[in-house]
Amino acid sequence: MVPESFRWHVAHDRQDIAEGIVRHVAKVNNKTLHSTDHILRKPKSLETGRKHTILDLFSSRKLILVTVLSAINWYIDI
Repeated sequence: MVPESFRWHVAHDRQDIAEGIVRHVAKVNNKTLHSTDHILRKPKSLETGRKHTILDLFSSRKLILVTVLSAINWYIDI
């Protein structure tokens, strides 16, 4: 079984478990962790509760370009 990522724990309001994971990773990598506040913040899309749709892929020029190029790349790769 694959354990959940710290981001999954943050998204589901389990900051204590997420912080433990981040501190463990820092310890394994021999890094000092001063604060985990910036790491454990929820993404803005989760804070607002807004649901995303397929139309969001066409909401800006950059997203349109990425979406179209990804579709072309996927089609050519087959």
